[in-house]
Amino acid sequence: MQIRTATLVDLTTIQALEQQATFDEFSAAELQQGISGDFFNEQQLKQLLQLQAIWLLEIDAKVQGYLIMAPFSFHQSAVLYRELSRRCATNDIVLNWAKLSVCGPVWLAPAARGTGAFKLLYAAARAKVAGQVMALVAEHNERSLKAHCQHANMQIVDFMTLAGRDFYLLQD
Repeated sequence: MQIRTATLVDLTTIQALEQQATFDEFSAAELQQGISGDFFNEQQLKQLLQLQAIWLLEIDAKVQGYLIMAPFSFHQSAVLYRELSRRCATNDIVLNWAKLSVCGPVWLAPAARGTGAFKLLYAAARAKVAGQVMALVAEHNERSLKAHCQHANMQIVDFMTLAGRDFYLLQD
């Protein structure tokens, strides 16, 4: 298992992984109704690559997962994160938005799950950012919630509905 920062050469691979992550996370009905979450177009992925904010997991020289950890400022125009900002202000949840990084999305191929891959990806990404790190984990994603709490030492700060979906707000 090897962890590395993604480069522009990896763009096509990352786009394919993003699509796989979408199919893994959402049901056919949700996909038909329209969903809101962390999905990036090509321009946004290129920005993330310039920020060196995408880490890849390779097993036997094949990419088997990724983790994105970018400054909150990158995400702040997305509906999900605009709602998060409003909700935190309403609920007196204090986050230092200027020094905050967002962990996610994260996706691992089924063969990489339960192998310690998330812990390695998170550690590599966390070593490169200063300040607090937060994550939004969908309510139904128990495996991700457990990984974030156990392997990233994150704590549940709140539970909230954003863009019509339920999420745990986690912070390290």
